[in-house]
Amino acid sequence: MNKRLATIAIIGSMTFSSVLLPAIATADTVDSKIEQQDNKINTLKANSSSTQADLEAIETSIATNETSAKELLAEIKAANNEMQQLDQEIGVLQTKIEQRNEQLQNQARSVQVNGDSANYVEFVINAESVTDIIGRIDVVSKLVTANRDLVKEQVRDQESVKTKKTETEKKVNQQNTLAGQLEATQAKLASQKFEKEAVVAQLASETATAEGEKAGFLAQKAEAEKQAALLATAKEESAKAVQVAAATKETATIATNTASNQNSAADSSSSVDSSTPAPVKPTPAPNPGNGNNGGNGGGGNTTPPDPTPIPTPDPPSGGGTSWSNLQPIAESLIGIPYQWGGTTTSGFDCSGFTQYVFGKAGVTIPRVASAQYSASQKVSNPRAGDLVFFSQPGSGGVIDHVGIYVNSSTFIGSQSTPGVAYASYSGYWGAYIVGYGRY
Repeated sequence: MNKRLATIAIIGSMTFSSVLLPAIATADTVDSKIEQQDNKINTLKANSSSTQADLEAIETSIATNETSAKELLAEIKAANNEMQQLDQEIGVLQTKIEQRNEQLQNQARSVQVNGDSANYVEFVINAESVTDIIGRIDVVSKLVTANRDLVKEQVRDQESVKTKKTETEKKVNQQNTLAGQLEATQAKLASQKFEKEAVVAQLASETATAEGEKAGFLAQKAEAEKQAALLATAKEESAKAVQVAAATKETATIATNTASNQNSAADSSSSVDSSTPAPVKPTPAPNPGNGNNGGNGGGGNTTPPDPTPIPTPDPPSGGGTSWSNLQPIAESLIGIPYQWGGTTTSGFDCSGFTQYVFGKAGVTIPRVASAQYSASQKVSNPRAGDLVFFSQPGSGGVIDHVGIYVNSSTFIGSQSTPGVAYASYSGYWGAYIVGYGRY
């Protein structure tokens, strides 16, 4: 017996740990993922900052280039105005040159036709006095000088026009070259800007994705911590319920013993003929095992009990999930074997069975027996469709088994033997009822 209770206690301990530890492990795993996401986000933000700095440098270069382009456009406009002014000056000079050419040509024709060079000599010789000769020589000298100056001015003006035109054309060509360079630089910078903007957008997208994944991990962590807290709370509450149930049973036992002693004394004082023997208390049936999720208490391998006939449920009292909804689901699972930690039709443990049946009926309940008790509405007058909770010896003082209440003598659940089946409170199970819960 002691070995059996020790086994039950070990399995019970394993059960709660098997449910609580995964929640803690999940939180630890999520912490690791959150840390990885933080590292990824920091790297992306660093890359984004670097790329953003490059983009700002490019935008500064573009602004500088645009300023240079504006200045160059102003210079080109001024050069164009200068070219127009120069064209006007060239036009005036061309007119003067043409006039001088015509004058020189006329003088040349006059010399050729009339022999003006001889006329200059005759003009001097025919002077009437020495003073007149000197005056005439001066006149002739001035005429020759004037012609010579006219020719020099003509040559100088032609050279000036040529020089100005060459310089202006050179300046315009330089400005056009610079404008082309600025245009090419502007196109290159614009291309670099678009490339950097694309990188920034990509990094921003990846950062947003990483932050979204981090938010998901944080939610997972919060949920894992919540579930761990709920399980811990459920364990504490179920332990208190077991203590209350034990105290109630102890009080009832004391009261029963007291009443029995009083009845025995009364029977001793009565006549022998009128006395009747005290009823013999039936020996409890062997423990059929509870088969709770992860073994919140376990069960030994016992001889399967005789098949229990389908019981008649207590009349409904209103509220909670209707037995008429649960019954066809639960009875369709009869005969499915017990499986530790089982939650499917391949095999159920006790709380896996109740969770499955209620889930098929559209009602969501927690996974383990203690949590199912904690989340339920506690009732003192159960009806068919409620849950009935048990705490067996060696469970560590917590709820370690659960079934679906059918009536005052029967429940249906998944026990280690024979699996999903109807079971009776008489004998073994009736001694370990903790309470009832409604969903």
